[in-house]
Amino acid sequence: MFAASVALQLYLTARRSNLTFEMQNILTQKQYWASVMGKVTMMANQDPSASRAGTRKHQQLERYRIMVQQYEKALDMRVNLVNAQLQAIEQQLQGVQKQVQQGAKTFQMSGVA
Repeated sequence: MFAASVALQLYLTARRSNLTFEMQNILTQKQYWASVMGKVTMMANQDPSASRAGTRKHQQLERYRIMVQQYEKALDMRVNLVNAQLQAIEQQLQGVQKQVQQGAKTFQMSGVA
């Protein structure tokens, strides 16, 4: 039981690291798309024809805005999913760490360690 708890603790710790790395990548992508949205907005503000509804530039910039908003929404959903997974991993880790500590105490008391 003790060895299984230690193995599970190692697995959960590795999974937490993977999820943390994935979250960093998602946040980097969010920053990128926020930058793209800023550039699209800046282009719209600098070009008078882009602000007139019905012009080709206006339509193109609107498509870009919609596309970026869709990417941002998908990334937000992914952030929520990864956060939920991280919380679940943390809860499991806390339980497993207690088991490992109890197992270690049992070994110490029996003179094995």
